[in-house]
Amino acid sequence: MRVKNTKIVKDILLMLAAAGLLAVPVAGPLVFMAIAEELQLENKYNKRKVSQTLGYLKRQGMVGIGYEGDEVVVTLTKKGEEKVLRYNLDNLELKKPLRWDKQWRLVIFDIPEKFRLARDHFRLKLKELGFHQLQKSAWVHPYPCEDVITFLKEVYEIRPFVTLVTAREIDIAKKLRRIFSLF
Repeated sequence: MRVKNTKIVKDILLMLAAAGLLAVPVAGPLVFMAIAEELQLENKYNKRKVSQTLGYLKRQGMVGIGYEGDEVVVTLTKKGEEKVLRYNLDNLELKKPLRWDKQWRLVIFDIPEKFRLARDHFRLKLKELGFHQLQKSAWVHPYPCEDVITFLKEVYEIRPFVTLVTAREIDIAKKLRRIFSLF
């Protein structure tokens, strides 16, 4: 079976990631159907589709399915965890608070050439998140972003090369307020 709908793959993997470990009491050939029922996705997908997708995920090495006594245990494999991480990265966004706290967040980095790919992805992600580029390796944003930057530093394995500064004043504040529509 070829799984064309990546939405169901994403939903199942994210649900398994949130659960950590799924144990389902079952025996016999309807293992995937029982797991599908336990995932409670039937309001979005029918059990057969969830069951087929679980089989696909097992064949792709993204989920591990084993037995512990009279229960079937479903876990994410390393490959599945990496896919979930990419999904989380794709869904990453900065929350805009109701009121601006009048502070600027500056992300400054000096990532060595041997980490070029990570540096390029990091820079692209900053742009996607709405940061404004001040210089090649200096970006600014008006809203809290500490958790997001920490997550990105860990994902791209660039923690020692990235610094986050929170500042009350910046000499181009007027220009930045216009860029970020902060009047």
